[in-house]
Amino acid sequence: MSAKTFINVLRFELSPDTRRQIQSSVDPLFKHARPVSRVDVTIEGEYTDNTRILYNITVRAQLPDEVLFELKQGDKMLTTVQAAVIAIEERLREHSPLSST
Repeated sequence: MSAKTFINVLRFELSPDTRRQIQSSVDPLFKHARPVSRVDVTIEGEYTDNTRILYNITVRAQLPDEVLFELKQGDKMLTTVQAAVIAIEERLREHSPLSST
C-alpha cells in the first residue's frame, strides 16, 4: 500500500512522540472503503497571549477523485487533530460505495 502521511508544522517543533501520536490519529483514514492514498496534516500555533497557544489544524485527505479538507482550531493539538480526522471519516462514510442509499 502506498499510503503516506505528511506532517507539516509551522512556527514550532514537534517531538518524535507527538509525531507518532498524530500518525496514530490519522491512520484510521487509510482503512476506509474509499481509498485514501495520502494525508497531509498542517499544524500552526499562534499565541493568544504570552502563555496560551491556539492550534490551527488542517487535515487534507487525497482520494482518487477528490480531496477532502477539514480545518479545526483548538487549544489542545492532539484533540484538534482527532476532531478533524473524525469529521473526514464521517464524510468518507457518507459517500462510501458500501453505504446504502
